Amino acid sequence: MVSKTYRTGANVASTGAHNRKIVLSAIREKRSVFRYEIAQSTGLTPPAIYKITQQLLAEGFIVCSTVRDGTRGQPAQSIQINPDAAFSIGLNIDSDQVTLLAVDYEGQARFHRSRTVDPAAPDTVNNFIKSSISELDSLDLFPRSVLAGIGVALPDPINKVCTTDTPANYKESAIREAIDEIKNQFNVPVYCENNTAAAVTGELALGHGVSIDSYFYLYLGARLGAGVIINSNYIRGAHGRSGEIHLLPQVNPLKTSDRNCNRDLGEAASLRVLIDRLNASSSYEITLQSLKYHVDSSEIIKQWVEDLADLLCLPLLTVIAVIDPALIVLGRVDEFR
Repeated sequence: MVSKTYRTGANVASTGAHNRKIVLSAIREKRSVFRYEIAQSTGLTPPAIYKITQQLLAEGFIVCSTVRDGTRGQPAQSIQINPDAAFSIGLNIDSDQVTLLAVDYEGQARFHRSRTVDPAAPDTVNNFIKSSISELDSLDLFPRSVLAGIGVALPDPINKVCTTDTPANYKESAIREAIDEIKNQFNVPVYCENNTAAAVTGELALGHGVSIDSYFYLYLGARLGAGVIINSNYIRGAHGRSGEIHLLPQVNPLKTSDRNCNRDLGEAASLRVLIDRLNASSSYEITLQSLKYHVDSSEIIKQWVEDLADLLCLPLLTVIAVIDPALIVLGRVDEFR
């Protein structure tokens, strides 16, 4: 039985932190904004906005620029996020790709390195991390003092994305060594999350979540995943398993006879399943790296996309009926771009 979690009462400290957060979000959304506009969008009073922005200005999180609009009185000040105020490093480890990037406080990637691997062998992962971190250090893009933390996105559960040719020590070796590598390199907090949750959180902070408060995020990669955002909150569910859409049975509502309840939706949506189909009818090997070159010419890929769209129809209609999202966001389809 899951015990009920009660909401905690607000105190001065938590209220202040919340107000700072929504003010920063308002500035981030508009990129350049006046104080009275922040007051209008947040509902906070002009004196409260002035106090919060003065604190953020003193701490270096925002910058102001004078705008002369021809009216009487003091020139208005436009407020922007200071991109150099803080940085974070993100590492994504998946069965098909490893990515490391450094992001500034405005959410812009200042450094990006990615390697497609099939599968992600331990040595490949760790060599990539070492070389990427070494290159990042040599560029001197930011001082260590403004590095806020490191986020690591991992497959969860990992056996859902590993194939028969994935090394048996993938989880015990590659992931542990990858996290140890960055912990030893930087003396900052390291946060680990599964790939889908990390993608949903990123979308919430820097993507559609900046302007849309309720949406459904569909993650299409080596494994199908999803995330639920309601009123700008990532809803994890009672057991932290919300959005596990890949566990649903394969049901095609357009073909009443096409019901494969013994196989889950995640199998149909797997890019590895697609590659297996392609290689079964190809005279040469097709990999995740070369998949994007066959998108426009392969009838198998076109049929796979059509079949997947049919299979996703009923689950997504259910999502729309149950949570009423303003948008369904499709993410992590870089192999097809």
